Amino acid sequence: MKSQLIAALALTIGLGTQAFAQTTTSTGDKMPDTWVGEIGDVFFPDTTGSKMRSDDEVQARWSKLSPERQKQARADCDKMYPSKGATAVKPKTGADAEARTGGMVTACSWMSAQK
Repeated sequence: MKSQLIAALALTIGLGTQAFAQTTTSTGDKMPDTWVGEIGDVFFPDTTGSKMRSDDEVQARWSKLSPERQKQARADCDKMYPSKGATAVKPKTGADAEARTGGMVTACSWMSAQK
């Protein structure tokens, strides 16, 4: 009976963690619900957020984002990373941009550099 309970618990935990993975980037930063879709698509080529788009792609997509959505993205970053530079990882640029990782910190750092 004890082994069945342990197996059931392990199965529950294993199945439950997949739901959390859908809103968390591969770098561990939780993506706000407001970023699912339009805002997240500006920075990341897929829903995992594991890799950031190139600087040119991000800039082009950002410029097409409505001022309200840009304001929302900045507000979310300010809320998540109020110290900005202290915790932010500066995104790679130029030839290194293809190798850079994604995540909320990288996306917020990009926005911070645009101000």
